[in-house]
Amino acid sequence: MTLDRGFFERSATAVAEELIGVAINLCGRRFYIVEAEAYGAEEDPASHAHRGPTPRCAPMFESGGYIYVYLSYGMHRCINFVTGSKGEGGAVLIRSLLEVLPCDSALKEVLTLGPGRVGKLIGAELSWSGVDLFSIASPLKLETRIGKWEVETSKRVGISKGTDFEWRFYDSRISRFVAKASR
Repeated sequence: MTLDRGFFERSATAVAEELIGVAINLCGRRFYIVEAEAYGAEEDPASHAHRGPTPRCAPMFESGGYIYVYLSYGMHRCINFVTGSKGEGGAVLIRSLLEVLPCDSALKEVLTLGPGRVGKLIGAELSWSGVDLFSIASPLKLETRIGKWEVETSKRVGISKGTDFEWRFYDSRISRFVAKASR
């Protein structure tokens, strides 16, 4: 799997599923995407793009491979990757990351659950919104998925519309944490 613009110029659900296990490289630190949610456009009443472009969600209408950051509850910066063709309005919300740290000759895994915490962990800025992932200006570099990842699906959480879509994708190793977050 090559992470190029073509990878992102597909449906939000296809991209979300295949982002599980992809590493975000930020200044040499690697964060593996272990949970993501897909958001469509007109067909998805939970999507910011549902009613068309606004100043807030304009980056969602770029071609796949752009970053979309928005403020949730006035304080949490949530990071998304835009999907589909220019003008469509799809994106994938990154909900959880796994960082593997060297710790006294062993490896320690640190799981960060929740899109607000993800944004805080990687230092997401509103100024990243609208930045092309494939440009030199991108603060994030994505690395091809390596290893085996078991992807499961469930309904999205934290929304009041479009709740019946099973567009939440996660690695099976974190399923017990995801189940708690779904309650």
